[in-house]
Amino acid sequence: MAFCVNFFAADPIARISGATSNTLEYAIGYMRGYYIGAPFMALLMVLMPIVNLEGDKIINYISAITVMVVNLVGDLIASLYFKSVFAIGFATSIAYVCGILVLMIHFFSKKTMFHFSFKNIGLKSLKELIVTGGPNSAKAGFVFARNIVINNIVALVGSGVAMTAFSCQAHITPFLESITIGLISACLMLSSIFYSEEDTDALNNLIKTLIRWVFTVVLAFAIIYFTLAPYITKFYGVGGGNENDEAFVQTVWAMRADAISGIFIALFFFLGCK
Repeated sequence: MAFCVNFFAADPIARISGATSNTLEYAIGYMRGYYIGAPFMALLMVLMPIVNLEGDKIINYISAITVMVVNLVGDLIASLYFKSVFAIGFATSIAYVCGILVLMIHFFSKKTMFHFSFKNIGLKSLKELIVTGGPNSAKAGFVFARNIVINNIVALVGSGVAMTAFSCQAHITPFLESITIGLISACLMLSSIFYSEEDTDALNNLIKTLIRWVFTVVLAFAIIYFTLAPYITKFYGVGGGNENDEAFVQTVWAMRADAISGIFIALFFFLGCK
């Protein structure tokens, strides 16, 4: 239902998010193409941890690579042949559909313990889902609201240069976040085992080790990110790679500010361990 609302309400959502008269048409086109595949994106995020839990990491890798390759090829075709922003968003949707199809191979095999069924779908399960997913939904809602505010501020007081810098920085930020999420996810299975066995010493040691690794890895990547910001900006093609271009300069400093925040995130985890 949420995806249907987003698809048909793309116009007001784009306006609220800060789209101007010059960018509104492109924003609506991309959003509608992207939202077609949104249910498959959500399903992929739900199923991948289950597949990983059953030890079939290879099919997860194949699925992720399929999404990346199909998305890249689709974007090139959409940009060069169709020349449509909607087609670019739709290419992403097709990529996630292909990723789901690859992942389904695991669930049709005999070794899986999980099977799909509709018999437990009801108001009770819906209530449990809402209660369990409430905190994550609230967090996602906050991020959405924050992005709306930032987009409108940039559009109001900034310029196309500022929007370019913000867009590039926003694309890199999830990479730093994914490092922390990946490290934490890797320890979830061990922590659940220790928790079920009531082995508090092992659980405490695992958490402390995890936090130290998060500190070390995030700090290292933040420093590398800060140092390589000009080269990453060139890779994105900002300002035609001209280091004196205003868009290039602002993008570099936007990325470096993001890298500095990563250093503080690492310190937060480390001090929390202490």
